[in-house]
Amino acid sequence: MTPFRGAVLLMVCTLWGLHIVVVRATVDDVPALLYVALRMSLVAVLLIPFLRWHKGRMRPILVAGLCFGGFNYAFLFNGLRFVPAGVGALLVELYVPIAMGLSILLLGERVGWRRGTGAALAVLGAVIIVTGEGEAMSGATNLPLGAVLLIAGAFCEALGAILIKRVHGVSALQLLAWFGVVGGVVSWGLTIVLIGDQVPDAIPNLATGGFVSALIYSAIGASIMGHASYYWLLQRVDVTVLAPSGVLTTVIAVTAGTLFLDEPLTARLIVGGALTLLGVGIIAIRSAKKATTEASLPVGGPEGVRIQEPSHVRSD
Repeated sequence: MTPFRGAVLLMVCTLWGLHIVVVRATVDDVPALLYVALRMSLVAVLLIPFLRWHKGRMRPILVAGLCFGGFNYAFLFNGLRFVPAGVGALLVELYVPIAMGLSILLLGERVGWRRGTGAALAVLGAVIIVTGEGEAMSGATNLPLGAVLLIAGAFCEALGAILIKRVHGVSALQLLAWFGVVGGVVSWGLTIVLIGDQVPDAIPNLATGGFVSALIYSAIGASIMGHASYYWLLQRVDVTVLAPSGVLTTVIAVTAGTLFLDEPLTARLIVGGALTLLGVGIIAIRSAKKATTEASLPVGGPEGVRIQEPSHVRSD
C-alpha cells in the first residue's frame, strides 16, 4: 500500500470511528430517530444524481436499504443513548461474527476452526463488556437495553450484507443513494409513529450549530466521503490489507470517547474489547483470504458497502 492510500484508509477509519462519538454526543439533545431521519434524507438529496432504477435487481437493493439505511441506524442511534461511545463501537463489531453466522445459514458457507474461534472470542469479549459494569459505567444509563439495541443494529447490517452480496453491476454511490431514500422513508415513518409528540420540543435544538455540524458530519463525512473513499480503496488495495480496518476504526472510537467524552477505560472494557477485536480481526482476515483465494469480486464498488465478504460491509 502506498503512503497516499494508507492515508486515505486512515482518514476513512477516523471518519467512521469519530462518527460513533459524534452520535453519542448528539442523541442526548435530539431524538435519535429524528436524527436518523434527517441524516438519511440529506444523504438521499445529495445523491439524487446517482439514483438509477436497476430492473430485476431492485428487490434486494430495496430490502438491503431497509437493513442498511433504515433499521440499523434506528437501532444504532437509539442504542448509543444508553451506553458510552466506546462500548457502542465495540458492540457494533459483533456485526462481523453475526454476518459469518448468517452466511452459514443463508448461503451455505463453510467456516473453519479459525473463524469459529474468532467468533467465540468476539462474543466472549462482548459478554465481558456488557456484564458487571451496570450503572457504574460512565455514560451507561441502561447498559443491557443499549447492548440489545446495538446488537440488533449489527444484525440488520449483517443481513443487508448478505442481500447486497447478490447484487452486481450497481456502483457504490448508486447503492448509497437508494439506502438514503429507503432509510429516509423508514426513519421518518418510525419518527412520526413512535416519537411524533417529541418532535416539536426538539425543533429548537435542530437549529444549533452543534446539531447542524453533527448532521453534516453524519451524512457527508461518515456516509458519502467515508464510503466513496473506501470503495476507491477496494479497487486498488488487496482486500486482505483492508480487512482489519474495522479494528482500527473501533480503536479510534474508544480513544475518542475517552478523550472527548471523558469515558473511563476500565479493566473490564480493555479486556473485553481486546478479545472482541481479536476475534473480529481473525474472522476478517480469514474471510478476506478466502475471498481472495476464490477470486470473488466486490459487488457495488463501504459504509455501503464494505463488500466482498459479508463481514466486510459497513454502514457507519
